[in-house]
Amino acid sequence: MSLIQKIKSAGCSTYKELSKKYKEIVLTALHRPSCTRVDLIFDQYPSVSVKADERTKRGESSSLEVIIHSGSTRVPKQWAKYISKPKNKENLADFLCETLSEQLQQRLSSSEKVVLAGGVRDGSKTVSLTQSSVAVEHNLRSDHEEADTRLLLHAKHAANTHPRIVIQSPDTDVAVLSIAHFEDLSCQELWFKTGVKDRQRYMTIHDIHLSFGRLSSKCLLSFHALTGCDSTSALSGIGKKKAWNVLLKNEQIHLKSEELPPISESLSHHIKRANFQACVWNRALHPFQSMPSPAGNGWKLEDGKLVPVLMTRNPAPEGIVELTTCRCTTSECKRNCSCKRNDLACTEACLCMADEGCSNPFDEESYVYGDPSDSETE
Repeated sequence: MSLIQKIKSAGCSTYKELSKKYKEIVLTALHRPSCTRVDLIFDQYPSVSVKADERTKRGESSSLEVIIHSGSTRVPKQWAKYISKPKNKENLADFLCETLSEQLQQRLSSSEKVVLAGGVRDGSKTVSLTQSSVAVEHNLRSDHEEADTRLLLHAKHAANTHPRIVIQSPDTDVAVLSIAHFEDLSCQELWFKTGVKDRQRYMTIHDIHLSFGRLSSKCLLSFHALTGCDSTSALSGIGKKKAWNVLLKNEQIHLKSEELPPISESLSHHIKRANFQACVWNRALHPFQSMPSPAGNGWKLEDGKLVPVLMTRNPAPEGIVELTTCRCTTSECKRNCSCKRNDLACTEACLCMADEGCSNPFDEESYVYGDPSDSETE
């Protein structure tokens, strides 16, 4: 889907024109020196997903579904609004796979091959195009939700006949997955192409994997999930560089109290989510990941959508939670005093200190302890 986000509408007025743009992009990649195979992989958009919260933040809208009846259907002018709806992404991917299957085959040489995955209505299906045939690739049938992991599955399949693999993606997750799984891909060289226009660059994954070593490379998946990715939050005050240096040096680190999670339970839910995401990534080379439900693994279902579980217990003892203090300094607690609004007296815990300048101090003599009706004498 990153390719769709990158190209946008490409100035096209109809979907037929847009499909031609994609055809030329695929052929340009295919005609590079020594390249004989290009795999184009699309995301899946299940209604219940751990990515739902992140997609909402990215601006998923209530835009109308656009049905692409034919190539002459007009491309919406408000592209960002259009593509923010998952159903529109699915419809576009299905249309592109169908039209590319027709357009590309006649442009392929006898040694060239194009593989399309996840774009058709049956998201598990993968189709390969050659000069002489259009065939279903049963070995690449999978239940992966994201193209991020499915890319690695295809890279392993391609490595059987291609010693050098290039993965193109703008996503950090894919770079991390590539380093972690390089050894299991069984290719000689793995390159990661990223960036846009004149800022494109190639990362030598095989060299990075060698530099990190086998153990550190394998740790990357859990590390990345724990320190923040699309489906998990970052740790407050702890960046990836700082955390990685600690991991490599195996040193203890002392955090300031304000950088700690609210309670250990909150961190526990975060670890459950990170563990679930790391499990998805670790199964990248499995065609069928057979993942358990995210509900109960750091997420819960609310109105049919998965939302993170932040905590299930009070963040502090009930007495502390209910304690109200004001921050009055110059108003003498006469206006906008939070204590006064809650019918409470100011105390020494307030910023005003309930001193002589406070008009709402605690008066012990007028305070009734307990219910007067509980008195033993009448």
